[in-house]
Amino acid sequence: MTAKVFPTKYYLDLDVTPEDIERGVRFKSRACPIALAAARATGLEAVVKYGILTLYNQDGATAVYPLTQKATTFVFAFDVLRTAQPVKLRLRLERSSWR
Repeated sequence: MTAKVFPTKYYLDLDVTPEDIERGVRFKSRACPIALAAARATGLEAVVKYGILTLYNQDGATAVYPLTQKATTFVFAFDVLRTAQPVKLRLRLERSSWR
């Protein structure tokens, strides 16, 4: 899978769509709608766990994006309340092991 965006950018803009919400699986870190949106946007493996979005490339290098309050509210609405709505998010890069 070829990355569509370099994860070393300081910000990652995501559009979590109704399709991401429909395909998402509650309490599954790789199937969270935010992870699905990130994978679609970047072409990389994405995991949402413990309030952090982590992107992985084929070599195992990572880029870490802490979730914003808006993102964590979305996760709660999806996992617990089951009332999640499409959302646009901007996440700031915390650290990256990309070279």
